[in-house]
Amino acid sequence: MRANEFIEVEEGWKDLAAAGALATGLAFSGGAHAKAPQQHDTAKTHAAHSQQVKHQQQKPTIDPHSTKVQPLVQTKQLDPDTAYRILWKQAVTSGINNQTELAQFLAQCSAETGEFKHMGEIGRPKQLSTKYKHSTGNEGNKDALKYVGRGFIQLTGKGNYMDAGKDLYGDPNHFVKNPDLAADAQEAAKIAVWFWKKNVAPKVKDFSDTAAVTRAINGSMAPKVEIHKRHNVFGDYLASIQNYMKSKKG
Repeated sequence: MRANEFIEVEEGWKDLAAAGALATGLAFSGGAHAKAPQQHDTAKTHAAHSQQVKHQQQKPTIDPHSTKVQPLVQTKQLDPDTAYRILWKQAVTSGINNQTELAQFLAQCSAETGEFKHMGEIGRPKQLSTKYKHSTGNEGNKDALKYVGRGFIQLTGKGNYMDAGKDLYGDPNHFVKNPDLAADAQEAAKIAVWFWKKNVAPKVKDFSDTAAVTRAINGSMAPKVEIHKRHNVFGDYLASIQNYMKSKKG
């Protein structure tokens, strides 16, 4: 499967959105001639986009002592259909062209975001700030709450925010200065692919092995029930992608 087999056929946007709907149970909208999201690659456009994100996203007031489950960041509402299409386009144009790997990548991102609904982490501030105050590059409780999970792959920890900025933009402070950028769909797609290629793909020999993929993302203690759920979503994505490719060849 080549990237242009997806991108050059406009009808593919609808077909692959339908694949996502089958896999996640979402009712995606969009017509047969839905357009691909525009890329924002120039420095000027990117700067304007970054500024827009800053104004659109307001940081919620989080009580670090609260034990109540709650959203830990305020993220812009995103249409799941749009999120899905931005994500898989970034994936295939970045070289994730194997059908099994692509299906697994989409399934994992779907699971990490609650079917593309939540671009920010949900949890208990007190437990999270205590547990992660000295992990993944954090330097205390404030960092643990500031650099919580964001985006399709739920980028977490100051160290990971620094690595993403350094590798993607040559600036370790790119996401550190404005963490909410990591929850923007376009930026989140780039981060998800970057994280996948750096931290997931090198550890997985067989992308149909959902357990191995899930543990590469969430650690060796990933619960079996979560692995089973993600494997079912992966299976639906893979079947849909394979059926789509067969229909185009036929």
